[in-house]
Amino acid sequence: MRDYNPHCILVGLAGSELIRAGARLGLTTRQEVFADRGYKADGSLVPRTQPGALITSEPQALAQTLEMVRLGQVTTIDGTTAKVQADTVCLHGDGEHALAFARRLRAAFAEQGILVSA
Repeated sequence: MRDYNPHCILVGLAGSELIRAGARLGLTTRQEVFADRGYKADGSLVPRTQPGALITSEPQALAQTLEMVRLGQVTTIDGTTAKVQADTVCLHGDGEHALAFARRLRAAFAEQGILVSA
């Protein structure tokens, strides 16, 4: 990747081996969190085959995203908190209310003084 274009940014799941490997290689990395996914105590995503993997409540997804971005932590499915670095937020655009959710999240970020940039 660095040889192809040294200005490329490697985006991967926050706390993942991909991010660690990229950093070891000197790549610029950005850690991604998920607005609508549940997290385990170790900071990894709850597998989609398990209960709590998907967050379907918009208020819960908004609260979780703000917690991750503002506080650098996420409340896990067992009620504990895990540290996360939220450089980017993944929004799944295939849901029925995806655009409305994205707009509400953007408004919540603005209300909290969180800068959104590309």
